[in-house]
Amino acid sequence: MTSRSYKQLLLFLVAAAVAYLCFQMALPFMLAIAWAGVLAIVFNPVNERLVPIVRSRAIAAAITCVIVVLIVVLPLVVVSVTVTRTSIGFLRARGIESIDDVQSIGLWLSHEVDVLSAWIQDRTGFDASAIKDVNVTEIAPRVVGYLTQQTQSLIGGVAGFLFNVTVVLFTLFFFLRDRDAVLASVRSSLPLSDGAATAVFRRVETVIRASILGTGAVAVAQGILSFVSFWALGTGAPAVLAFVTAFMSFIPFVGAAGVWVPVTIYLAATGSPGKALILALYGTFVISLADNVIRPVVIGDATRLHTLLTFFSILGGLQVFGFLGVFMGPVVLAVALAIFEIFRRELLESTGRLKMPDGLEESAGVPGG
Repeated sequence: MTSRSYKQLLLFLVAAAVAYLCFQMALPFMLAIAWAGVLAIVFNPVNERLVPIVRSRAIAAAITCVIVVLIVVLPLVVVSVTVTRTSIGFLRARGIESIDDVQSIGLWLSHEVDVLSAWIQDRTGFDASAIKDVNVTEIAPRVVGYLTQQTQSLIGGVAGFLFNVTVVLFTLFFFLRDRDAVLASVRSSLPLSDGAATAVFRRVETVIRASILGTGAVAVAQGILSFVSFWALGTGAPAVLAFVTAFMSFIPFVGAAGVWVPVTIYLAATGSPGKALILALYGTFVISLADNVIRPVVIGDATRLHTLLTFFSILGGLQVFGFLGVFMGPVVLAVALAIFEIFRRELLESTGRLKMPDGLEESAGVPGG
């Protein structure tokens, strides 16, 4: 090995070690950085409109951060406090003192499952023994533990929440103020042509905005509509059920029906067939139908992702990113598909098997270089 080769190898090893240390230092803040990136993409149009008004990117970014606090942070705090108080009151009314008492929760759920299975068997003649065989006392701790873990990771207590919000807003400010410099830095580090990199950036921006604005609008609408029905019918814990409905609306195939259908069956099984009928009609033609009305209006065909792919990307995103995976899962999938398509086109072009006519790049979402 020559002296020059030895120095290059040593430099590579040092660079790799330093890069690893930098990654380890940034790892605890990756979630906050990801949230800041998502918010920067969603609120960048607002920031860009403010720039010519205030004539300063720094002031515009600061005002946008204040808007984020008013629109995102404060509602999140209000919803979290409301859901927590409602959950505690709901559990205490059933003799459960704490949400951490998973054994008592499991016993209560087991009793409710027995009541439900008996009602199904009496009314339909269907053998509901399979429902009774479900070991709720084992499932409940896992479900409660997962929900608690996700809630703690999202909120993290008062001190942790304030710290995380500060980090997100601090990062968001610089993402908005130095947007062009950040994009230029990322673009230069990607092994893609300018046109391909621009296509990937546009795809990420489109999917994130569609996920936040479209899916978020559906979640808020279905959460509010379901809260009205649960409160009016006196199901108990309407805020909690509405929150779960809003969360379930992100899941393809299942959606809000994953909440109002079981509640309908529960009402019928506990001697309220009239309320069950009302909720069934309201859930079918109002709550679930809101998805079909709002989503096309807000996002149209912006994401262009198959429903099955979206379903698994959300489930996988939840495993990797936690609650943020609801948005990041489809984004990662869309970016992967966009990069694959770009590489496929460049490979075909390099082999002479594909020659893109003028204007085709723009229609395919790949701007010309």
